[in-house]
Amino acid sequence: MDSFTTGIVALTVAIAIVCVVAIVAYLYYFRTWFRAHVSGVNVSLLEIVQMSMRRVPAHKVVNAYIAAHVGQVDVSLEELEEHIVARGNARRVVEGLIAARNLGVDLSLDEARSIDLQGRDVVEEVEAIAAKRTAH
Repeated sequence: MDSFTTGIVALTVAIAIVCVVAIVAYLYYFRTWFRAHVSGVNVSLLEIVQMSMRRVPAHKVVNAYIAAHVGQVDVSLEELEEHIVARGNARRVVEGLIAARNLGVDLSLDEARSIDLQGRDVVEEVEAIAAKRTAH
């Protein structure tokens, strides 16, 4: 093989590798975006990519955001991302807020986040509060 052919082959292989990496990355981001879009949640591909660049598991944030939307809990994507960055479980916080609303317990997002960051289960705490109220 002459040097020109070798160069063309090397360039073709490099382009193929870049394309495969780009397609895999796009499919990861696209799948998360598509799940949000189908659920009626407004999350852009750019937001998902930015979360990943900040080393935040975008799928966890988006899944919690979808659960909040379905459960009619008013919480922002940024608030959920902040909670995950603080090593919290955003999904359990959302589930706790949904349980609180369903059981008539007054629970703010900050209170739910605090309970979760203390390592306690937000849903169990809400259920305990509701049980105490009905016992009285």
